[in-house]
Amino acid sequence: MEAQTRQPGIGALALIAVATALALTASRLVSVSGDASLIWPPLGIAYGLMLAWGWRGPLAVCAGLTLWVLVTGQSLLLLPVACLEVSAGALLATWLQRRLQRAGERSLAATTRFYFAGALVGGALSALVGAASFHFAGLHAEVPFGQLLLVFWVAEAMGVLVFGGLAFSLARDGFAALRPDADLARRWLLLFAGVFGLFWLTHASLEGVALPLMGLLVVWPAMRAQPAFLNFSVLLVTAAMLASVLAGDGPITNRDLLELVLQIAGFTVLAQLLNAVSLERRRMLERERESARSDLLTGLANDRALREQLAAVADAALLVVRVEDMTGLADLLGAVAAEEAEIILARELRERYPEAMVARLDRGRYAVFPVAASLERAQAEAESLYAAWEGRVFQGDAERAALRPTVAVLMSRDRDAGRVLLAADLALAVAVAHTGERIEIAVDTADLMQARRDLLRRQEEVKEALAERRFLLYAQPIVPVAPPASGEGLHCEILLRLRQVDGTIQAPFYFFPAAERALLTGAIDRYVIRELLQWLAAHPEATRRLGKCAINLTGWSVSDPTLAGWIREQVSLHGIPAAKLCFEITESQAIASREVAGRLVESLREMGSSVSLDDFGTGLATFDYLKSFPFDYLKIDGAFVRTLLDSPVDQAVVQSITSVARTMGLLTIAEFVENDRILEALRGYGVDYVQGYGVGKPVPLTELFSS
Repeated sequence: MEAQTRQPGIGALALIAVATALALTASRLVSVSGDASLIWPPLGIAYGLMLAWGWRGPLAVCAGLTLWVLVTGQSLLLLPVACLEVSAGALLATWLQRRLQRAGERSLAATTRFYFAGALVGGALSALVGAASFHFAGLHAEVPFGQLLLVFWVAEAMGVLVFGGLAFSLARDGFAALRPDADLARRWLLLFAGVFGLFWLTHASLEGVALPLMGLLVVWPAMRAQPAFLNFSVLLVTAAMLASVLAGDGPITNRDLLELVLQIAGFTVLAQLLNAVSLERRRMLERERESARSDLLTGLANDRALREQLAAVADAALLVVRVEDMTGLADLLGAVAAEEAEIILARELRERYPEAMVARLDRGRYAVFPVAASLERAQAEAESLYAAWEGRVFQGDAERAALRPTVAVLMSRDRDAGRVLLAADLALAVAVAHTGERIEIAVDTADLMQARRDLLRRQEEVKEALAERRFLLYAQPIVPVAPPASGEGLHCEILLRLRQVDGTIQAPFYFFPAAERALLTGAIDRYVIRELLQWLAAHPEATRRLGKCAINLTGWSVSDPTLAGWIREQVSLHGIPAAKLCFEITESQAIASREVAGRLVESLREMGSSVSLDDFGTGLATFDYLKSFPFDYLKIDGAFVRTLLDSPVDQAVVQSITSVARTMGLLTIAEFVENDRILEALRGYGVDYVQGYGVGKPVPLTELFSS
């Protein structure tokens, strides 16, 4: 029972005062003569109220005591004594209860602490005040003080046992505290009415059956109910039993009544402890159920919980997002930093979609359901999430890495969660093959299956093309903006095409996503280097005309520590001057493998080759990376060149890149130069080389050197 302070209204305080007066009047019946009570409610009520309301609780009880004294004609001298013992006992019990309270305490410990502080300690102090007052006033002089103190303590303790917990629950939560057990309460009240109705109708004696009867009526709520209803049932059963005994025909003494009260007290304590154990068990099982449906790392729902939700809700959109190469990211950043990144992403998803179930399915893969009621709205959410995560950089102990998300959205119209999640995985597999934004909006599962089969077919086609050497080398000129120096030679970039079995020529967007998914990009890079060197060795005239030939390296190759040595072997084997080769590393890929990329750059330049940083300006670590590694060329990303004439922002970016390159002694190459107007603008900014359809289209390598 956790203590807290609330501010009760005047009406609530008045109601408590009246209830206290009525409880006191009824409690006077718990004796043979009616001049004393073996259950004294004020301390229990004041203690429960003080935990919930602070010092206003005892004030309300004192108001009830005043009302009781005035209405029943009791001696006014009783009032200050009663208020003193109630206030002192409640204050001491509340202080001790809060003193012993521990964070995360279990129900059994909390219940034990509540009744220890109230019934034993607080009750003892109240009994001492009351018994001493009666003793010095000469009341009950025939009773020894020790015996008088014991009777007072029993009455105070019973007040706490019967009234304390119920007063606390009602003061803290109102009658809503009884609401969770409403169905149980209806059945229990029928049983209660039936049992005591039978005794009243038959005029049967409760002697000998009191404890079994109480067990029958109290153990049930002790095992199944919340503490509030258990306390209510204990109060009702206690009152009914005492009323039945006192209304019986046989003689009864105070000693008999005291024994019955002590029996009730013992059983009440056992019921409270049983309830605490049962409640803790229910909470533990609930935590186990929740943990079985929760992800241990992030606290999000897990695959099991998502499947339950998918089975319960239909005709809603499911969003699935996967961070690609999460294993590589963990290797680069370290396990702790990678887990921290996942925790951050999970928190962002929870904040972005507070009304939906957000689940972590496995490492780097998340789901949101329902993300929207319509596919159109879900598509907008997918695009927004993709834009927020794409290229986002996380920092580890020494390295940093950029996220590469893939997002899929589909309508969940099937109650079979397994089929829905399979369709989501298919949609992710299709989305990862996209050359632009990796977002797939799935409308028909059959279409997904066909797209998945197409992807697998293209993966096999890439494998066959590598084995059968059906990849073709194309080249696109890289043209100097200023008149070339004498003997500079021809500059070009090697591009790749796939010749299908029927002779159709396919551009990279057809085969490259499939190759990337099949982890074949490194093999393709080596294929290109080997084929180019063999071709140059077979065409010495072309080699003499060649000034610089740029070769793209994909992220897989950049992360391969054996690549530099292999390139050295191939260059030496074919006798091609290394200075005629320029290797292009895409900026985001280089940053994702910073240490390996740095060694690769240094090794290639030591060999005599040049190195170009491709797509410059699109990453977040652009200028920091330039300071760390010795590049020869900066290739300005085409996104800044296409709209250069109409965008002041793009103009400022190109000017900035050119200025930085000039300061560092690097040459610049602008991509996607489509017309003479863009060329003239770039000349004005001081760009060194241009590339694009406006100055030269990609053609077969042989055709470029035959002109």
